[in-house]
Amino acid sequence: MHTIEQGDHVIADVGDQVLCLGTTSCALVMAFAGNGRIACYHWPFMSDTGDCRETFRWLVDQLDSPVTHIEVISNDFPDAHRAQDCKATVTNLAAANPGAITTYYVHPGQIQGIDPFVTLGSHGAQSFHAVQVVPL
Repeated sequence: MHTIEQGDHVIADVGDQVLCLGTTSCALVMAFAGNGRIACYHWPFMSDTGDCRETFRWLVDQLDSPVTHIEVISNDFPDAHRAQDCKATVTNLAAANPGAITTYYVHPGQIQGIDPFVTLGSHGAQSFHAVQVVPL
């Protein structure tokens, strides 16, 4: 099992488990490549900063295979402004990876307390808490 905290990342494989600790305003962002490798990033505060985008791009480049899809799992946000900022970050992430399908999941009503714990499958994260899909 891989455990990542704010700003941490790992390259995982299908079947691995990932625990993303401390996701109150952050998210677990996963890029799935065609070769079965998955880039997992604990995106700090879901801020659309150059540093976060560059870290994620570098991590994706380590996969050595095109990304087929991206999944983002976050907790809900305490106000509409933060929720909109996060959605904008995910929308920009999708635009920066046009060949990948991007899905954004939120734990509705949960502002803190749920740290995403996922088992990675070839077609996405499996075995995670009840979430709802947020349309981009």
